[in-house]
Amino acid sequence: MVKNLFLYIILLISLTMCKKTPTVTVIPENNITTDQKAEDKVYIDISNDTRNNNSIGDVDIPGVFTKILIGKTYIYEKYIAIEELLANEENKLWHDTRFCIYEFDKDLAITEYKDSGNKLFTIGDGPYNYEGIYDDYLFIDEGTDPGVRGIHIYDLANKEEILDAAYYRSYSFENNIVSGLVMSSCRDYDDNIKKRFYEIEQSTEIPEKDYGSSTRFVVEYDFNVLTKEINLTYGTYIFEQ
Repeated sequence: MVKNLFLYIILLISLTMCKKTPTVTVIPENNITTDQKAEDKVYIDISNDTRNNNSIGDVDIPGVFTKILIGKTYIYEKYIAIEELLANEENKLWHDTRFCIYEFDKDLAITEYKDSGNKLFTIGDGPYNYEGIYDDYLFIDEGTDPGVRGIHIYDLANKEEILDAAYYRSYSFENNIVSGLVMSSCRDYDDNIKKRFYEIEQSTEIPEKDYGSSTRFVVEYDFNVLTKEINLTYGTYIFEQ
């Protein structure tokens, strides 16, 4: 009996060790090389002391930027997002950051994507933050304000930007619906949206106290990434410094 129990424990340990590797893997930074092949569902963050070994070209802006270096890299089943840092070769300072989105090719090294012809979008020239890719949708946050910020959503399958909007403090994405978006004006929308906007505005109570801040009326709404439909939910006054 004791012998059988011992064999059973050995079997359980063996099965546990043979478990499937998680779909998301972290590669230690000190193991990254310029020839590193991209693996499915891998997040790579190359530290400062190795970035100079990962130059993927020169920038044609004489006297300003001289090198493009690889930063963080996010790899998905169909796409890869590569952070590119533009650095001055003389003083090694980072002057600009951008994200380049490509179609994923498991046979390409990370440094080979720049000239691969697989590029879908370049996100840069602003205070942009990479939020992630969900299904075929790329989410980019814009701004530094803790209150109202910008949000951009790109349909990678159709290679188009489908939303350039704003949100207040936070937003969510579930079942193809982006919630928490806000609009402070309905000027660029159709008559149905305008009618609903004004109805909500008229029924929203103006706060009695402003706590020393300026107030702005906004209507919160949902956006369906598949149908592009907008559903206005409620109005509120937000406080801004």
